[in-house]
Amino acid sequence: MSVVNVKTDEEFQQLIKKHETCLVDFTATWCGPCRMISPFVDQKSELFSKIKFLKVDVDQLENVAKSANVRAMPTFCIYKKGVIQKSEIICGANRENILNLIKRNLPKEKEVAEEPEKVELSNKRKKNSDESEAKLFAAANEQDKPFVIKDSKKQVGQTTKVATKSKPKNKKKRSRTNKNK
Repeated sequence: MSVVNVKTDEEFQQLIKKHETCLVDFTATWCGPCRMISPFVDQKSELFSKIKFLKVDVDQLENVAKSANVRAMPTFCIYKKGVIQKSEIICGANRENILNLIKRNLPKEKEVAEEPEKVELSNKRKKNSDESEAKLFAAANEQDKPFVIKDSKKQVGQTTKVATKSKPKNKKKRSRTNKNK
């Protein structure tokens, strides 16, 4: 999905009412930060297809800009079902803030109770069972899926966290000596 350059007030009204969530980029051709952030917004429109991305030139659509109370460019506003969300407005070309705005306003998925796919790994208890479990744990995490280690006696565990090694501490400590002359 790409960014739609809105040409008329009527087109703007149709688009914000048609789509559940819209991110509107209020911009101007003479605005340097607007031109700088434009490729970033284009890229995010491809990644976040559940949000409709609109671009409004404030010089062409002054009434739309006034209705959104735009005072600086670029200004990013969220519209939900045709209504501006006044708490979801960002002024400026800060990539992190724009990305957070997008993520906060992604439409919620319909609640479907669906269990994630599990990778089932069998483990016959051997002398080195702890080491075997650690290897299986690492293998499952490489696949980025939850896993269950099954044993004939009991179910050992389920997790999706990746094990991390802590840095070894330096065993040698330097002692300070006072040198008096």
